[in-house]
Amino acid sequence: MSNPIQSLRIQLGKLQRLAQPYFLPGEESNSWQFLLLVAALLGIVVGLTLLLLTGVVAASGALIPQLQSRFLPGVPERVAGIWGGPAGAVMMLIFAASIACFVAFRNKLRQGRWLPWLLLGVIALLLLVLNGINVGISFIARNIDNSLVAYDASGFWRIVSIYGFCLLLALPIRTLQNYIIPKFGLLWREWLTKRLLDRYMGDRAYYQLNPNDESNAEVDNPDQRISEDTKNFTGTSLSFIVGILEALLTFFSFIIVLWTISKTLTFALLVYAVGGTAIIIFIGRKLVKLNFQQLKLEADFRYGLVHIRDNAESIAFYKGETQETLEVERRLGGAIKNFDRLIIWQALINMIQRSYDYFSRFLPWIVIAPVYFAKGVEFGVISQSFIAF
Repeated sequence: MSNPIQSLRIQLGKLQRLAQPYFLPGEESNSWQFLLLVAALLGIVVGLTLLLLTGVVAASGALIPQLQSRFLPGVPERVAGIWGGPAGAVMMLIFAASIACFVAFRNKLRQGRWLPWLLLGVIALLLLVLNGINVGISFIARNIDNSLVAYDASGFWRIVSIYGFCLLLALPIRTLQNYIIPKFGLLWREWLTKRLLDRYMGDRAYYQLNPNDESNAEVDNPDQRISEDTKNFTGTSLSFIVGILEALLTFFSFIIVLWTISKTLTFALLVYAVGGTAIIIFIGRKLVKLNFQQLKLEADFRYGLVHIRDNAESIAFYKGETQETLEVERRLGGAIKNFDRLIIWQALINMIQRSYDYFSRFLPWIVIAPVYFAKGVEFGVISQSFIAF
């Protein structure tokens, strides 16, 4: 069995060679330069978010004070606390240093290469704003339950109006995000496809690659790789990047919320998340190999059909229908056999994921219920802990 760490390093190396040039061109570009720009991009997004929030608070307070007190309760005080302490100065220092990093690499980001970073920054900004709204909604759900228990009708309708305001704010942001992410993937696919086409047609690589050689483990079915795999790679990679970024933002935001509710629940979340993730990764390694093999076998089967179409005259002249049918059926059999194994492993992983999701609905209740029965927290804390968990 291969070393998982070594395999991960090899795959990350391949990913870097294939994906990094789109964001940071140049043969001399190193991975540390790319990671530095990623960190700088996050610094710019966080600083810009703070500046935008400060501007919204100041504008709402000056133009419509009653709107601020109704829909942004406690937010002006928190913003003022950030600027009044060292956190505001530190964030602005990081913001300025992050901008300086992009200025230093401006020569490499010419000829439209700034566009991927701009789109990635917009996506990160939208994720950060939506994550802040979600944290606010957890407190709204908490206050709604408390107002219902206290039979506070006026407070209930006031909190519901705040919730409606959050929805109106989040819907266009989510819509914009759902447009920008696939658009970004489309631009990335166009660049990568043209890059692969140039290499495929250069130095007669198209002639040297034999599509009939199924034992070629390095490059098989180049037409499949260029036409389909580039689309899957860019779309999946982008979804993975956005998913990781969103998961990290959500984790660090709600871990603070859980810490204020119950330290026991916070530690339970850490153990639960790390354990469940480790199990899925361990089992998912087999699924990755099966998926890769399925793509190869499906491409082999499709090539067999294309081969019949391109050589229809020769097959008809030499009466090779039987031989060609057996060859296509052999390729189909390989794809079906591998897909059968894929179904089994996919069902196993889905069962584990579903069990993991079901149990996560009970764990917050188990931890918070004794504290609530001891009258240590309000009723609304139960729903907020469930949302945060």
